[in-house]
Amino acid sequence: MMGKVWIVVLGIIALLVPINLFSEDEILGYENFFEEDTIEDNGLDIGGSISSEFDYNILKASFSDFTLYNPNTAMIYLDRRLKNLVRGFIRGKMIFDPTLTESDFSYSSGLKLSLEELWIKFNIANTLFFTLGKQKIRWGASAFWNPTDTLNTIRRDPFETEDDREGVTILKTHIPLGTANLYAIGLFNDAHNVDEIGYAGRIEVPISTFEFSLSATGAKGCNPIFGFDFSGGIGDIDLYSEFAFFRGDSIPESYKEENKFFLSMSCGISYELEYSSEDTVTFCLEYYYNGKVYSDGEYAYEPYNLSKHYGMFMISIPQPGGWNDLSFMIFNLGNFTDLTFITRPGITITAIQDLIIDFNVGFHYGRAGGELTIGDQLVDISLSFKIAV
Repeated sequence: MMGKVWIVVLGIIALLVPINLFSEDEILGYENFFEEDTIEDNGLDIGGSISSEFDYNILKASFSDFTLYNPNTAMIYLDRRLKNLVRGFIRGKMIFDPTLTESDFSYSSGLKLSLEELWIKFNIANTLFFTLGKQKIRWGASAFWNPTDTLNTIRRDPFETEDDREGVTILKTHIPLGTANLYAIGLFNDAHNVDEIGYAGRIEVPISTFEFSLSATGAKGCNPIFGFDFSGGIGDIDLYSEFAFFRGDSIPESYKEENKFFLSMSCGISYELEYSSEDTVTFCLEYYYNGKVYSDGEYAYEPYNLSKHYGMFMISIPQPGGWNDLSFMIFNLGNFTDLTFITRPGITITAIQDLIIDFNVGFHYGRAGGELTIGDQLVDISLSFKIAV
């Protein structure tokens, strides 16, 4: 019972703060009730994308041990907007990889089907806004590591430009409070009884050029995980950070030291340099401290989330000079605990209308047998083609 008191506290805070619209939907570029959803009865919108990717991993072993993958992905969505801001949305995805065999860990006849999202939106008097069903949602201000993103059980891959995770099944209640936002959430994943429904809440408040957020997530038999994050700009510099506070019994039962308190945090800085009247280069630096490190050899495999200390440095150069069909990026990721690293330059080509081509080469180096050099990996090469339909 006491674990749910924070919901009341968040509500009281929200009523006391002079409260623009800033939500996880806005962070991810999803549609917003007060913008896109004001369009009434636009019929049924159908769309999607098709992509084909080639991944090649070069190891220190013999050439025959190198691995090739060819995941082909088709995504389709149906979007129906009705009057009075009522809306229904469904998104499905199919992945087919002809290179997989029965010896591969992820083998499933080379074909995987998944329901990414399925939700409805409605409101009461344009005051309370509800989204019910499986939906994509992400909490946190950091660009790559989000310790306060407690609604998702799977961590986002920082190398992916899009959040490729399936949605979570929730009832989200959104209460706009002036320029602030309050969210109350019921979590239905794995809830077989009413008392197994999880709970979460979040309040987002803009102050000057910054946004501040408080959040909490809990479930039966677990203490809540509390979160705090902020983001904002000072001149040409953007700053962000987030902190998650939890006890050992807030996470899986196999975790040791249940009565001990832990902290995970990430912080970063980005700077956009204008080197001509039409061109910019962006520098981004981020650090991650992972307080959820498993002991006694018991852990759930989460890439880029196994050790205590990580860092990332990225340089992005979109459409430099007269090269309007090219964008460049250099991504560096380091595990500072086991001293292994990846440097991954990439290029995006949009010279052919409606076709996006991405080419990346990742160089793995550092201590042998570490997280980022596991399996004696030296180089990974990725080439993908994507069209919107």
